[in-house]
Amino acid sequence: MKKIQVERLGGVAGFGTRAGHLRSRGEIHEASLCDADRAAVDALFESAGQAAPARSGARGIDELRYRLTREGPRGDESVEASESAVPQVLRESVKDEIV
Repeated sequence: MKKIQVERLGGVAGFGTRAGHLRSRGEIHEASLCDADRAAVDALFESAGQAAPARSGARGIDELRYRLTREGPRGDESVEASESAVPQVLRESVKDEIV
């Protein structure tokens, strides 16, 4: 059963960055996703590496982003996406841990 690993990045003062002491991670089985959520995840991975649409304002470390990692045909593949692009069920799988 394939799993999707989820990491929350950014947020208040950049928690979740490599230099921080708080990690926000979770995982979910791909098979547990509804069709709409699975399609949204697939679309994120398919659009990885393509130019992002222009946005107003600068992206700062306070903006929440998510890194999704799953097993692909050539090994693990990862994509980063804004909070609004990640299905709620994946966002809810994330738990904070002190490292």
